[in-house]
Amino acid sequence: MSETVLSLDSDFLIFLLEGGKAFTNPPDLLGDLKAEDAVKNIDNSPHSIATIVSHLDYWQTWFLKGVDGELEPYPDSFGSTFFPVESDQWQDLRSNLLNNQAKIRGICNNAKLLERPFSLGKSLGGGHDERSVGMTLLYTVVMHNAHHYGQIITLRQMMSLWPPAAGGIS
Repeated sequence: MSETVLSLDSDFLIFLLEGGKAFTNPPDLLGDLKAEDAVKNIDNSPHSIATIVSHLDYWQTWFLKGVDGELEPYPDSFGSTFFPVESDQWQDLRSNLLNNQAKIRGICNNAKLLERPFSLGKSLGGGHDERSVGMTLLYTVVMHNAHHYGQIITLRQMMSLWPPAAGGIS
């Protein structure tokens, strides 16, 4: 494993996970979305908000399984990690995503776990080198989620559903 380049302070990791002041936190971003809006396909957009959330949920689950030592194979294509979502599935999907984020917040407070090698010697696949749990959290969850939160904000804006009821930068 490479030398530590960044000190992974738990408060800072949680700040990044929840958006800090850089973006609307996930519970506020998704909390007021009705199922019919979440699953709506917008012209020229490859994904609905719900399919983006399904993708985020896939990768958070992948990360949590890896932390538990149950590393899933890296997918053959990223397209296979976006799943169709029906209106009646929206509540459970959103709840699962937010519940997994609560579990990840708990990991942020475990300094010893953050330093442990993520894959425990198993091949990550996808061209990835071994990193610590903390560094994997940064790129698989924090940075990845922030990227897709921007997509969700754009879709909400296109649907005239921005800012959310809890508020957000306009």
